[in-house]
Amino acid sequence: MDWVDGPSLEEVLKRPRDKGREAALESCVRGLAHLERGTELVREIVPSQELAVPGIDEFAMGLARLTRRVGCDADVAVLQAACQEVAEAICVEPRPALGIVDILPRDVILGASGAVFLDFWPIGWWWSEKRFCQYFARFQQDVGDRVYQSSCFLKCFPESNIVRLDAHYLWHDIGALNAWREMRDSPEEPSLPRDVLDPLANAAISAAQERLTWHGASRGANEVRTMLSGAFL
Repeated sequence: MDWVDGPSLEEVLKRPRDKGREAALESCVRGLAHLERGTELVREIVPSQELAVPGIDEFAMGLARLTRRVGCDADVAVLQAACQEVAEAICVEPRPALGIVDILPRDVILGASGAVFLDFWPIGWWWSEKRFCQYFARFQQDVGDRVYQSSCFLKCFPESNIVRLDAHYLWHDIGALNAWREMRDSPEEPSLPRDVLDPLANAAISAAQERLTWHGASRGANEVRTMLSGAFL
């Protein structure tokens, strides 16, 4: 076993945008693509273990419920139609890939020879776009950063497309916003002291709300973002 020295992906993504940060990001995305393609043979061995893909209607209804929970008060039919379009982008031809499902950017070390992924347990079937969003979305600093990171992903995952990735961004950002709100507002005793958790949660909530103002390539996702905009004023 070799020793790998270098910063974690989380440390690098927190830095200001520069060529070093971009090179590290590209290295990580290439490594993620390499890992997923290395598991293609598993499809033939254990195809029954692939991701259980929800039906489009079921997914759309779940996304609409989640969107209402974070503050959307739009007409039910209008919201449902937009969520239906997002669901179609995500659920059609899902191409699940076997790999890491406990996504922690601090578990990726950026060494001299490239990205090294630590802690491969648990593993499971996930969409490539979902993994990418889990690693990178919360560290995106502005719309330009998201556009750049998206181009890196699509270069390494040409079987995907920008509309599909944008639909995943919406799903990720709404899910993150809801999770942090629930954690902050839960009446149960939190695992962290309140004076630590509340500022952390408030910062994450503000960041998710900011990302939900960034319009992208998915028409349905943009309609949902527009519906949500009034809730964050």
